[in-house]
Amino acid sequence: MWNRLPLVPRRLLTVALFLTLLPLLGLAQLEVKTQYLRKRQILPAQTYDLPPAPVLRALAFGYNEVGADLLWIRAIAYYADHLTTDSDLRYLERHLHNIIALDRHARHVYRYGAAMLVTQTRKTNQQVLAAIDLMRQASQLYPDDWHFPLYIGSYYISELRSRDQRQRRRWRLEGARWINRAALVGAQVPWLPSLAANIYTEQGMRDVAIRHLQELYYAAQDEEMKAQITAKLKHLKAQRTVDELKNTQQQLRALHDNSPIPFVSDDLFLLVGLPPLSPFSLRRLASPPPPSPLR
Repeated sequence: MWNRLPLVPRRLLTVALFLTLLPLLGLAQLEVKTQYLRKRQILPAQTYDLPPAPVLRALAFGYNEVGADLLWIRAIAYYADHLTTDSDLRYLERHLHNIIALDRHARHVYRYGAAMLVTQTRKTNQQVLAAIDLMRQASQLYPDDWHFPLYIGSYYISELRSRDQRQRRRWRLEGARWINRAALVGAQVPWLPSLAANIYTEQGMRDVAIRHLQELYYAAQDEEMKAQITAKLKHLKAQRTVDELKNTQQQLRALHDNSPIPFVSDDLFLLVGLPPLSPFSLRRLASPPPPSPLR
């Protein structure tokens, strides 16, 4: 049947079959090479022989997406080759940026490329920040995709390392901001709002946590998430009330001790020792109004 086909379609089918099998042949050759290096314990040389991004775009002759796909296969091969040998992935970020230079809408490159950067054996903060930068670009291109802000927040919270406490605090707050954004965009993960609120609270920003939780409650569609937000809000507001009562008690004690009648009981001092107060004004006892001239 093959011989019965006209000459031109036969050649076209041959070329198409060759192009289809070419990536598979390349991957097979890569696997053979990797097995050989493992047995001989020879580490591949670290070289980067691709031209700059403008040259790559010119060489693609307008087929940028196809070129980006070929470079993506090459990047995966580079990652697998060095991850299983010397764990030296110094050119991985360069591979990824060249792919994006050809096709900036390659969503899988942002997502899995960032994962490659942060799952290295000997990763540094610089590589984690490079992954975050990729995620930021993706978040700008796809603002409705909650995965990207979620990954950014998790990288800030769990992947960056520093002995500087102030730097760690800035990273955790930035991570909480992105986690909160992921929940606002539509992440159906019920515990995300509580995670962001816990970070704000531990950094002394409980009012910010309450405000963000209230915003998330009105934006949430998942009933389980709404229930968790409600429980967290009740807990934070109860804590705030307790702290305000303790603060008011301390202020009253200070006023009592410094008053002309420190010898009277606390109850009696509340009746005769305090200046006139309007209802619900105990929060302002730190700066009490001047005493009445009739007193």
